Amino acid sequence: MICPGCGTELERLNIRDIELDQCRACRGVWLDHQEIDRLFAIPKIPERFVNMERYREPPPLIPEGRRSCPRCPETLKLISVDGISLDACSGCKGVFCDFGELRLLAEAAERRFAAEQRQKE
Repeated sequence: MICPGCGTELERLNIRDIELDQCRACRGVWLDHQEIDRLFAIPKIPERFVNMERYREPPPLIPEGRRSCPRCPETLKLISVDGISLDACSGCKGVFCDFGELRLLAEAAERRFAAEQRQKE
């Protein structure tokens, strides 16, 4: 599959029985339908997806709004999740996260969870 972010081949990874596709060049991650839920269900997201200091600057990216789905012939649409812009496919329901966006989503989920716990107290 081709990376929607930079056009490089995606690398298929198995993380705790979740099949993810990450770009070796820009470090973006393609998540098929509901894989993001499965990824956030594990206790800790692997460092390779969230540690921005670990990698050099990514290559020039294809502008958001002009990216193609790697699974089907759709153009990815921008959606906002917790104030974070993600590229989503209306056809296959996959989501592309530019490098660092998974970390931002995880932090937003942690804030939401903490707020829910405070409300219960």
